[in-house]
Amino acid sequence: MFDYSDSVYPVREDIQSAHRAFWQALAQPGTWLTGEQRVAVAAETRAALDCDYGTFPLYL
Repeated sequence: MFDYSDSVYPVREDIQSAHRAFWQALAQPGTWLTGEQRVAVAAETRAALDCDYGTFPLYL
């Protein structure tokens, strides 16, 4: 799922493993949201800095 081959820095295997484990846990249902909803929230959060909706201070 994750490919670090284009990284300019080496990524240790334990970091890669932890990253995969986190995303697997995130995709599980939680108290308030389904796994699919939790992944969607994470995707929207990651895309927020590129969003042109509204005006946001540049220091965010």
